[in-house]
Amino acid sequence: MIYQPRSIQPTYKSIDANSVEEISLVMNTSDRVNAYRLTVYDMGNNIVYQSEKEDFPVELFNGDTGFIELLPNILLK
Repeated sequence: MIYQPRSIQPTYKSIDANSVEEISLVMNTSDRVNAYRLTVYDMGNNIVYQSEKEDFPVELFNGDTGFIELLPNILLK
């Protein structure tokens, strides 16, 4: 299943792909979530990065906050 999170932070701000950044999101689902795949788009809505499936450290449920760390080696195009 694919779930769209809510309250994603940072929102409406550029991030520096050369430094470690953290994205937080609130789960919006009636089921458990234990993994994610991150996709980054440029301003033209083109995919510039897509990760492999990554596991969350713990299962998340509706209303739980998850954190995704972007490492400096994200290799954006």
